[in-house]
Amino acid sequence: MNVLIIPCYIKRNWDLECLGRLLGSVKQQTLPFEQVYLVDDASPLSYPVEFDFVQQVKLTDNGGPARARNAGIQAALEQGPSSYSSPITTASWTGRGMST
Repeated sequence: MNVLIIPCYIKRNWDLECLGRLLGSVKQQTLPFEQVYLVDDASPLSYPVEFDFVQQVKLTDNGGPARARNAGIQAALEQGPSSYSSPITTASWTGRGMST
């Protein structure tokens, strides 16, 4: 299984726009991820996840990007072994697709 983990902290509309572009890019990948985990690090701005291929993990307390990545890894491990696990941030979208 190949897994994508996206830790995020959404505090303004710009962050939400970046997340939307990133998820749109993920959806258009020629080799899709089998599972995508969006780990919300207790964001102050609430938002809907409009992509059915995303499993959202919401943390109750902000702990920073490392804690959010680890929560995503833990969620993925609970589903079984993974061949590839790729953490990425909302800042990774370049306008031409995903960069890793």
